[in-house]
Amino acid sequence: MSSNEHQNEVQRLFRSIAIRAKKYMDRRLAQYELTHQQGHIIGFIYGETKKGKTVCQHDLQERFEVTGASVTSLLQGLERKGYILRRASESDARVKELIVTEKGQALISQFSTVFDNAEEWLLQGFSEEERMILISLLRRMLKNMK
Repeated sequence: MSSNEHQNEVQRLFRSIAIRAKKYMDRRLAQYELTHQQGHIIGFIYGETKKGKTVCQHDLQERFEVTGASVTSLLQGLERKGYILRRASESDARVKELIVTEKGQALISQFSTVFDNAEEWLLQGFSEEERMILISLLRRMLKNMK
């Protein structure tokens, strides 16, 4: 295979893996009326809040590498469903702090299992050493993209 063919194959494989993983998680989260992205957002807000941190929309933009408009749309959907609340920050009324509601918290352990199962599904048949090598290679690729 030529260098160009390798590059095209890497791109094709990443695209296929991403599409299949998204479909897998979306199917399993449908029972909670969540997409995988919404589930990750609720989990992130909850996890950071448990650490004593305040989470705002900008934090989500950075963590999930999405635009402000995309985050706004996701948050509006989660707020309509009663999974999160947005409230004005005490230090800056222009900033909205994000809080997971009791209804959202009740789902955390349930859909966390979905994400754990998805990772196991993706890595089935990999030895621990292969998993560590894969993580190392993916981190290097991500670093190359910065």
